[in-house]
Amino acid sequence: MDERKEFEQSLLEKTYYQSYLNNTERSPVEQLGAIYVAEQQKEGSDLSPVRYAQGEIYYHYKDYEAAIFKWEHVTNDLKPWALKNMADAYFDIGLLVEAEDIYTRIEPNSKTLNVEVALQLFSLHMERGNVEAAYRSIRKAIAIDPDYSDVTAIAIEFYENQNDWKQAVDLCIEELVRTRNISWLSTLLGYIENGYVKQIEPAYFQSILNTTLQWNERAFVELVYSLWKCYMEEPSFLDWLHTINVVMDKLDVKGIKEWNDVDRLFKQSYLQLVNGIYPVSDLQRIIPHLLENWLKITDETKGLFPATAILSWNEVFPYTINQNAMYLAEERIFHVEHEHIPVDEALDVFHVLNEWVIENRLKVDLRKSWLFTKLQQLENKHLFVMSSTDAIKKSFIQSIVRDDIIPSTTHPLYIYSEEEAMEWNEISRSKQKPIQSIEEASEQSLIEMKWPSSFLQSYNYALLASNMEDSTVVSLSDGVIYILNPDTPFSDIELAGIIQLREQVPDVPVHFILRSPLADKDLIKRQADELENSIQDFFPDSNLFYYSTNGEDRSEELHQFLFKNFFAKEKQFEGRRATNLLRLIREMFTDGLNYRVTLEDGLQSSLEFHEMMCDKLKALQQNVEDWKSDKVVHFANTYQTVKQQLKADLRRKVPSLLQSTADLIKEDSDFGTLHVQLNKHMNEHIQAYFNEQFIFELRESILTWLDETESDLKDSQQYLQEMAESLNGFYEEEKLSFPSNFHIVEDWRRDIKRLLNRTEIEEYNIFYRTNPAQLLLKSAGKFLKVLPQNQSFLYKQYKKYVEQEKYEEVTEQIVSSIFLEFDLFEKALKADTASFFEESVEILKENVRETETEITFIKEEWNELKANPEKYEDPVKLLEARLLQYEFMVKATVDVEPSIQSAPK
Repeated sequence: MDERKEFEQSLLEKTYYQSYLNNTERSPVEQLGAIYVAEQQKEGSDLSPVRYAQGEIYYHYKDYEAAIFKWEHVTNDLKPWALKNMADAYFDIGLLVEAEDIYTRIEPNSKTLNVEVALQLFSLHMERGNVEAAYRSIRKAIAIDPDYSDVTAIAIEFYENQNDWKQAVDLCIEELVRTRNISWLSTLLGYIENGYVKQIEPAYFQSILNTTLQWNERAFVELVYSLWKCYMEEPSFLDWLHTINVVMDKLDVKGIKEWNDVDRLFKQSYLQLVNGIYPVSDLQRIIPHLLENWLKITDETKGLFPATAILSWNEVFPYTINQNAMYLAEERIFHVEHEHIPVDEALDVFHVLNEWVIENRLKVDLRKSWLFTKLQQLENKHLFVMSSTDAIKKSFIQSIVRDDIIPSTTHPLYIYSEEEAMEWNEISRSKQKPIQSIEEASEQSLIEMKWPSSFLQSYNYALLASNMEDSTVVSLSDGVIYILNPDTPFSDIELAGIIQLREQVPDVPVHFILRSPLADKDLIKRQADELENSIQDFFPDSNLFYYSTNGEDRSEELHQFLFKNFFAKEKQFEGRRATNLLRLIREMFTDGLNYRVTLEDGLQSSLEFHEMMCDKLKALQQNVEDWKSDKVVHFANTYQTVKQQLKADLRRKVPSLLQSTADLIKEDSDFGTLHVQLNKHMNEHIQAYFNEQFIFELRESILTWLDETESDLKDSQQYLQEMAESLNGFYEEEKLSFPSNFHIVEDWRRDIKRLLNRTEIEEYNIFYRTNPAQLLLKSAGKFLKVLPQNQSFLYKQYKKYVEQEKYEEVTEQIVSSIFLEFDLFEKALKADTASFFEESVEILKENVRETETEITFIKEEWNELKANPEKYEDPVKLLEARLLQYEFMVKATVDVEPSIQSAPK
C-alpha cells in the first residue's frame, strides 16, 4: 500500500494520532498534550494536525464533545476529514440531523473521503428511513469508485433487501462488463434462476450477451440457458426468442462446444411454438431465424430434427428460410447417417392433432386413432395373416390361440392376448363398444378380439386378418405371413394373390408358412426346400417356415423365424412402424380437414334451407291468418244474408196472412165478439204457415249454409294438409301436421238442429192490442150491437181495418221470437270460425320461432367458425409443417442399412 493510501486509511480508521506516539509508557492523551504545548510555543506553528489527532483520541474514549471541539478548530488540509469525523460523532450519539448537515457541507479533497461520505450518508438515510435518499447516496458511492471496498456488495445487499431486482441486475451486469469477474455472473444467474428478471424485457440482455460471448463462451452459454429457461413460460417468450435470434444471427459458433443444454431448449421451444398457441403471424418473424440458428449450433449427428424442420417450414411458408440454411439442412438430412428412427416424435404430433380436432369440434375416423394407439407401442408386433382360403387361415390362427373361435367375416380382425381376457369389441368410425358376436357389428367396422394365447402374449404378437384382403390394413402391419395350402403349396392361385398384394403394398415384407400334415420330417424338409427355391425365384427377400401339424410344439422356432425376418433389422422395423404411424396421422389430419369442409358446407346448406323454410312458413302463416280473417267475415255475412232473407220473408208473409182473415168478417158477424174470433183465426193462419212452409224454408236455408260452410272449411283443411305434405317433403320427416277442427262444424250442426227443433210459434194477442183503431172497433161492436141499423157500417169498418192494417208490431214480435236464438248463434259465429284456424296459426308461429332460433344458432356457429379464421387455419398450417417434417425425418432414416438383432427369448 502506498503512503497516500496508508495515510487515508489511518484517517478513515481514526488512527492518525498514532503517528505522534513514541512513548509507550505515557498515555496517548499525555503525549499529544505535551506535543500540543510544545507546538503552541513555536512561532507560526500549525496546531491543526495535533488537534485532529487529539480529537481522534477523545473519539475513541467516547468523549464526543471534546473530540468535536478539537475537530472544529482544524483548519488545514485535514479540515474535510475533521468535518467527517464530527459528523461521525453526531451520528454515533444519535444526532442525525446535525450529522447529515455536516456530511452535506463537506468538500472532499480525495476519492476515498468522497466515497466514505456517500456511504455514511447512505447509512444515515437508512437509519432515518429515507430510502429514496439512500438510493441516491449508494449510486453516488458506486459512481465515484465502484472498486472501493465493499461498496458494490453494500449496494447489492441494499437492492436485494428492497426487492429492487432491476437495480440489482443492472449493477450485476455493469460490474460483470467492467470487471469480467465470474462471481458477478453467478449472482446474475442466481437472480435469473429465481425468476427475478421475468418482468425485465428480454432485449435488455442483448448487450450483456454480446459482451459475455466475446470473453467467455461458457459463461455466454450458461447465461443463454438461464435466460431461456426463465422466459420460456412467460408472455415475453417470443420477445426472448427474437432477442436470442438477433444475438446468434451474427454468431460464429464453430469453436463453441457447450451447446447441448441450449440445443434441447431449441427443440422444446420449437415444439412449444408450433403447438397452436401462438398466431402464425407472430411465429413467422421468429421461427425461420430460430431454426437457422438451431441448425447452426447442432452437432451434425443430431441435426436431423432442425434440418427437417427447416425444410418443412419452408414448404408451408415458402421463401421464409435463408437459402444457405436450406442447403445446410439438405446436407444434414441426406448426407449424414442419423442415430435413430424418430418414432416418438409421432406421438407428439398425434397429441397436437388430437387437441386441434377437439378444439375445432372436428371428427376423425375412430378406427384410425384406435389403430394408432396400438401401433405406437413398439414392443407389440403386428402381422397380417393371409392365405388362399379362409379355412387355411382360420386353422393357423386357431393353432395360435388354441381355440376354435375364429369366425368367417369380412370385418378386419385384430387379435391379441391380454392375460385371461376373452372379449370382442367393435370399433366403428365413431364409437367403440363391446359385442357378443360378429353379427352385431356394423359394416366396415374393425373387430378387436382379446383371447388368451401364450404365444401371442409371451412374444407380444398381434394378428390381423380379414376375408377381404384390405390393402389399407395390410399396409399398417409390420409384415404379412402367408399360410400356404398344404395340398397345393405355392400354386398359381396363391402366386397371383401374392403378386397382386405386392403391387398394392410393395414395402410390406411377406414371408411364408407351410403347416404340413405329413409326419415324415425328411419328406417335409425336401418339400420345403423345393418350395423355398420356388418362392425365392419370385420373391428373393421372402423365406419359408415349415412344420408338421402332427409333430411337437414349435412355437419358439416360429417366433425365432418371425422375429428374424420381420423385426431383427431394428431400423427397418422401426422405419416401417414410423411410416405407418405417419400414414395414420396424415389420414386423420385429412379426415379433420374434410370434416371442417363438410361442417362449413353443412352449415351453409342448413342456413339456406332454414331461411327458405322460414320464408315458406311465414308465407303460409300469413295465408292462414288472411283466410281466418276472410272466413270470419264471409261466414258471418253469408249466415246473416240467409237469416235476413228469412226474416224478410216473414215480414212480408205475416201481414199478408193476417190481412187475409178479413174474409171471415160478415155483415151478420157478432161484432161484440168478432175481435176474439179474428185473433184466434189470425194465430191459426200464422201457425199453419209456420208449420207447413216456413219451418222447412228455415231448415233448408240454414242447413244449406252450413253445408256450404263445411265444404269451404274442408277445402281450407285440404289445402293446409297439402302444404304440410309439401313442407314435410322439404324436411324429409313428418314435422308439420295441422289438426282437423271439424268438431266446430259438428257443434254448429248440433246447435242448429237443436234450434230448429225448438223453434215454434206461440199464440199472439194480435187483436187485443191497445192501438186506437182496435179499441174503437171493439168498443163500437159492444155498443152498436144493440143498433141493427149500424151493423153494415161496422162490418165495413172492421173489414177495412183488417185488410189495411200493416201489423208491424206483431210481425216484429214473431220475427224476434223465431230468430232470437239464431241471432245468439250468429254472435258466436266469428269466434268459432277464428278458432278453426287458430291452432294451425299457432303451429306455424311455433315452427317459425323454432326455425328463426335455428337460423340464429347456425349464424352464431358460422360466425364463430369465420370470426377468427386464424384459430383454425394457423394450427392447420403448423400441423402440416409438423407432418412434413416427420415425413422428411422418416425418409431420411429408413434407408439406412440396419444391424441385425437376435430374437429375445
